[in-house]
Amino acid sequence: MLRTIQPLVACANPLSIGNLARSWYAPIVPAIAVVLTLISGPVQAQEPLPLPSDINAPAPLQFQQHTFFPSHSIDDVLKGHVFPEQEFLPADIWEDEPIRDAEVQFTQYPLEDSGANDALTPPEPAPLHHRQPQLDGPPPRWLVVQDHQLTATVIPGSGNDMGITTLDFRTTLFTEHFPLLRLKPRFSAHYLSGPKKTDMPGSLYDLALDISLFLPINQRWSFLGGISPSMFSDFENTSSDAVRITGRALFFWKYSEALRLAGGMIYLDREDVSVLPAVGLTYTPSEDLKFDIMFPKPKVAYRYMHDRSMERWIYLAGEFGGGSWAIDRASGLEDVATYSDYKLIVGIDHKESEMFSWFAEAAYVFNRDLEYVSGVGDTDLPGTGMIRVGLSF
Repeated sequence: MLRTIQPLVACANPLSIGNLARSWYAPIVPAIAVVLTLISGPVQAQEPLPLPSDINAPAPLQFQQHTFFPSHSIDDVLKGHVFPEQEFLPADIWEDEPIRDAEVQFTQYPLEDSGANDALTPPEPAPLHHRQPQLDGPPPRWLVVQDHQLTATVIPGSGNDMGITTLDFRTTLFTEHFPLLRLKPRFSAHYLSGPKKTDMPGSLYDLALDISLFLPINQRWSFLGGISPSMFSDFENTSSDAVRITGRALFFWKYSEALRLAGGMIYLDREDVSVLPAVGLTYTPSEDLKFDIMFPKPKVAYRYMHDRSMERWIYLAGEFGGGSWAIDRASGLEDVATYSDYKLIVGIDHKESEMFSWFAEAAYVFNRDLEYVSGVGDTDLPGTGMIRVGLSF
């Protein structure tokens, strides 16, 4: 009886059942495989599946970027307003080198640099740099020097008129560790002719270090601020009257892709005008037309030519120009001379991504005044013309 029960108990054990099944089916499985192979014939090699045509295209963004400084170029951060919500752009964007917009200017008279420079307009969004961001790319540079600008301005005049020929050079320095902060050292030389009825020196000079900060606050709000410690003198009078601190503070509100509102102030630190309000709007109904209805520097621009690496604009602009300089009078008296004017400008602005960019302007100059702190020799100057050309590299 026990001999009969023991095999049944062994069969009831799960381990024994598994072992028993394996012992029964182990010889059968290979036999079934051989029979199926003989029936179906040899296995045919399959052709590889065709790859999609866009197999090398970048994958779409899988999650939002939660860092303000992704692996984009300096121009992307400063000009592109790289926000966490920014979409991943298609690969063909990287084929084009972005065309640099004019840099924001900070000078004693920040409204006179040229109509080509949108001094009261924040940097516009630009496409990503032509290089796809690489995680293993070069480390950020501590010092970058770029965007050299050379400008020549001629306001003709002689006799009791006053002619002014100006040469201006500036460049831009920044660190890629914090690209929103930029330094722009600047030097200008003004060579004067006349007026004979007063004793202006033959030349005036500007030395300035413009420090600008652009902060995108969110998708709609941004801030543009700056300060510029400067020296304006004939290099004979280097007293404290030659040192001036200028700057500006502007807030921008993006109503839509086409409309942006602005408001703030500009501190000129001039003898005739210390502070000016800055208020207005920028309206871009299309990629070829732009209205900068900004006081005190309005501008209307139309893009009449462009391709993948070049664009050319024609524009009409207004400017309030001039400045204050510490000088030595012919009598040896230290004084401060202030020149002011208004300009109505028509110009051409040629921007190119890989070569020199340039602009050329012609203007009518009116409401010209020359005044001294001493009040000796104040004079009104007649209207005249102006030619200005500039080169960026």
